[in-house]
Amino acid sequence: MQGNLEYSWETLKYLFWQVDDYNVLILIKWVVPIVLAALLILIQKKVTRNPLLVPGYFISVFIAFHLLVIVIPNLSYQLLRDAGWLFQGPTTSEPWWYFYTLYDFKEVDYWSLVKTVPAMFALTFFGILHVPINVPALAASIGEDNINIDHELLAHGISNALSGLMGSIQNYLVYTNSVLFIRSGADSRLSGVMLAFATFGIMISGPDVIGFIPVMVVGALIFLLGFELVEEALVDTWGRVSRFEYATIVVIVVTMGMIDFVFGILVGILLACVSLVIQTSQRSAIKATFTGEVARSTVRRNAVQQRFLSDVGDQIFVMRLGGNIFFGTIVRVEQAIRDLLDEDKYFKEKPIRYLILDMGAVTSIDFSAAEAFCRIKRLLDTKSVFLLITGLNDDANVDSKEIIKSLRSVGLFHDEEHGAANREEESATTHYEDESWSFVRLFPNLNSALEWSENQFLKTYFRTRQLSVATGQSSGKSSRTVSGSDAVIKPEGLAIVDLGLPDLGHNLVLATTPRLSGLHRSAARHAHEENQQRLLEMVESDTSSCVSATGLLAQPVPLFMQTFQAIATPVHARDIRFWTHVASFFRRQAVPHDTVLYRSGTAPGFYVVETGMLRAEYRLAQGELYESISAGTTCGELPFFSETLPTATVVAAVDSVVWALAREDWERLRAWQPEENDAAAALPSGWEMAQEFYELALRLTVERFTSVMGYVMISANTTTHSSQPAKD
Repeated sequence: MQGNLEYSWETLKYLFWQVDDYNVLILIKWVVPIVLAALLILIQKKVTRNPLLVPGYFISVFIAFHLLVIVIPNLSYQLLRDAGWLFQGPTTSEPWWYFYTLYDFKEVDYWSLVKTVPAMFALTFFGILHVPINVPALAASIGEDNINIDHELLAHGISNALSGLMGSIQNYLVYTNSVLFIRSGADSRLSGVMLAFATFGIMISGPDVIGFIPVMVVGALIFLLGFELVEEALVDTWGRVSRFEYATIVVIVVTMGMIDFVFGILVGILLACVSLVIQTSQRSAIKATFTGEVARSTVRRNAVQQRFLSDVGDQIFVMRLGGNIFFGTIVRVEQAIRDLLDEDKYFKEKPIRYLILDMGAVTSIDFSAAEAFCRIKRLLDTKSVFLLITGLNDDANVDSKEIIKSLRSVGLFHDEEHGAANREEESATTHYEDESWSFVRLFPNLNSALEWSENQFLKTYFRTRQLSVATGQSSGKSSRTVSGSDAVIKPEGLAIVDLGLPDLGHNLVLATTPRLSGLHRSAARHAHEENQQRLLEMVESDTSSCVSATGLLAQPVPLFMQTFQAIATPVHARDIRFWTHVASFFRRQAVPHDTVLYRSGTAPGFYVVETGMLRAEYRLAQGELYESISAGTTCGELPFFSETLPTATVVAAVDSVVWALAREDWERLRAWQPEENDAAAALPSGWEMAQEFYELALRLTVERFTSVMGYVMISANTTTHSSQPAKD
């Protein structure tokens, strides 16, 4: 058949009903190779798959063909060449190196050479492209796991460079020939070297041997490779890939067969991109969602604050994002946030104040998705909801920097009124959170964002508590005293332990929305319960021995009562006399800023923080973890009571004051015995008091580890755990 194959009626008639000049059907010439290939496949499936089967089979066909030529009379090689049963031999008599004599750089038309540059780039691109396509496919076909695409590209480039310098054509990995070669047992470098020498020998000897190769042998080989490739592409993949992927394979096969091989590759790349977009879009970028009731920071807070934060925790909503966020995946994120703010679906029952987007697992973000975050921000502004973004840091990896750059390019971190990028430090000076909800805050990790949100709630709590004290004083309630044996105790003496938060004054922001109303009601309730509990304890206790010259309870008694009273169950743990006696074994210790309280691996004491803030740094083989320890909480209790070495180094984040219990003082407390005529005779023995104190410290440890483990599990979790109505 002359020329290219065309899918037409004329071609069909030629293949099935046309006869050649020797009155032989063309059909026979291509049916015979099909039969030979089918027979070989049958032998491979039913008899053996020995690597020598394929070369031995075709050598046998070659020998049988020439034996028939010798045996059958009136058959000659020239007759068979003319009839198309043998390949035509070359008509030239020039040696193989003759083409080098045609190189004359003086005769080169360089302008014509420039015109071929686009074709050169196309060939170069295709030469690079086929390696990452064919090499993995070849490795999968032959079961080879040890492949290195970089190494293959390097070898491919070197071979192409050498081939070009020698005046030859570019290198190309022919997938079908490579599969046949390797499956025939040629799976070593020695086989490749032997093939190179054999090819070189044929080149030296000349192309005359081509005239003795039967067409049916080459045809059967081509049909064999075609059958195997079709089976591998269409049969073996049936039921193993998705419907869209299988349709993509069919389209590629049909395109390569009916149009062009290169065009089929381009169509395959295009469909693969479409498939990637579809599959990626079907995967939600929302990996998990939590409310503040579950997602808590690792800051150690006292029990009253923990209960308050649990009550208002549903106003914090954490949404963990991951993967590649683009126009296909941002749609679900945006819709989930719209549902979150929908009055009929979620917002009316559980209005949120802080939306935290944890983007630590996000790998990239495109421009359309970045613009969608601006739409989300405008949507949040209508509800006065804070937007906090975590997991991004200018000093972090390249992905994080690129994501920040993309978000900044669309103006997400730029406030038009103030003309500045908004960070967490800027909002720290704002007295009222309602004045700064239009800012977007960026935090390095989820824990920092949770801590900041909780601190905003605690500001409201302390304003409410201070206001309740101020209101009591203005109405004359401050004149109410509790008489001890020879002292007058003021209730406000127990009121406040400084937690390092800014003093916001006594002007409480008016609650104008259900969200703020719920927040202030919860703050007022917990503040009232705390003050009532302290007043009740003073009324029921003889406080004459624990007051200062100003009539206020002397530290650390108020500190201990605030720290331990919420979790105390033994009756003696609720008695001021109990805490007064225990406090006598503690020593006040000032810890300046950046001073190490104790280091990892050294024997610590047991500390109760009065003012300031401590920072615990855990540097383990699994990674690093930081924990803030606020005033009104404890530190070092686990290694102290278990008599083990600590795993954390504790440093003062600000100027702090702690009350320390040393090992020798602990032993004195355990050995203490009350005397019969002493005022402390009503107290239990030192051993019993130490046991009760030990139990209280362990309860604090349990709460702290529950909080830390909860944060660790949330940070590692990729499953949605929220009551959010729109789940993805």
